[in-house]
Amino acid sequence: MSGEPDKTLADVRSKFAHHPRLYAFYAKQGLSMDDAMLIPLTLMSACTVAQYPQIGAKIAASVSGSQIAFCKQNMAALKAMTFFNGGGAE
Repeated sequence: MSGEPDKTLADVRSKFAHHPRLYAFYAKQGLSMDDAMLIPLTLMSACTVAQYPQIGAKIAASVSGSQIAFCKQNMAALKAMTFFNGGGAE
């Protein structure tokens, strides 16, 4: 999936259509396709606010205080994940 275009949410949705087994994992967890698409984006935004307050101020309105707190509390685990460091989905 990481090599496919993803400039828009429609592109990301298309990726899931091309990789039904990947989406099946999320569906099994009770997540909708929109959840599966938006959770990583929300995480990245919240963690940007948590790590870089000056830059994050521009996007802080798009995330909640609890999302930012989650990132702060779980930063070590999040940084250990491949996708968080610019790699593909694990």
